[in-house]
Amino acid sequence: YFLLTFSFEPQLKLAWGRDADALGPVLDRITPEGGTSLRDAVVRGLEQFRGRRGRMALVVLTDGDDTTSRTGWGAALRYIQTARVPVFPIGFQLSAFDFMIKDRLKDLAATTGGDHFVAPKSGHLEEAYARINRQLRSQYLITYRSSSSKGREVFRTVRVEVKGKELVARTISGYYPAQ
Repeated sequence: YFLLTFSFEPQLKLAWGRDADALGPVLDRITPEGGTSLRDAVVRGLEQFRGRRGRMALVVLTDGDDTTSRTGWGAALRYIQTARVPVFPIGFQLSAFDFMIKDRLKDLAATTGGDHFVAPKSGHLEEAYARINRQLRSQYLITYRSSSSKGREVFRTVRVEVKGKELVARTISGYYPAQ
């Protein structure tokens, strides 16, 4: 894991680590303040995965608003689509009327093959993290070779269907071919 805050700009607070005991003291010193640079944070967070192998996921705890990002949505979306890392945004302390924010978090998750959550109170965070953990532990990897002759700059959509009413397939919305 790593820990990144994103009030006015993303700041890496804790580099990659495995020691869960190191996380608590750093979290205790974090105070939410100022603006929210959600798009900048997602891009910066996904950059942390470059060169890494294995199962990956970016969990973003946010109020869902974006008031200070320098990265536009188009540029952020392109980066998100090339990173191939599922994003699990958790909308924290959102009201029932924050429809646009909830839709934005839902779209972010759907684009990456992740899932979105809403935690109106801090007590609901444990449930959201437990659901993310279950989802990550029940993933399957499916690969295929595309016969598409589209150029490298053309986005290729992906659709996965499963049989069974209780089954849900989450996958990336598509991809740009590897360079």
